[in-house]
Amino acid sequence: MQVKHDCLRCKGRLWCKLDYCPILRKMQSLARTVEPLEKPEFSGSAPSVFVGRMGYPDVNVGILSANTDNAELHDDPRRWASENFQIPEIIDFRTSLINSRFKANIKQKNKFLETGQEVAMASKPVEMDIF
Repeated sequence: MQVKHDCLRCKGRLWCKLDYCPILRKMQSLARTVEPLEKPEFSGSAPSVFVGRMGYPDVNVGILSANTDNAELHDDPRRWASENFQIPEIIDFRTSLINSRFKANIKQKNKFLETGQEVAMASKPVEMDIF
């Protein structure tokens, strides 16, 4: 079944030869998951970190946390490949992560930056309390 797409790049012409538009799928997934947290604090597992590049050496750093029991599945490309997850499922995994973003100068010591480095080096998701 073909569905009309309004892709930003191909205007629904499906030049990518997919049955769906990945860009629209990501926007739909974000629209479903972007809900304000009920409280200013959050507890969950942190499977990975995000490090931006804009404004170097003052970059955005964020600890990505999952609000589910299977947090390791949200950041495991090898498992996605071995279990043959489809792109829409992977998009849902990634967009459901909560990013606790902060600005850090990578050339200076920072308590939050060191915590982010520890999370990045961990072999399993780390339990985090974020305020």
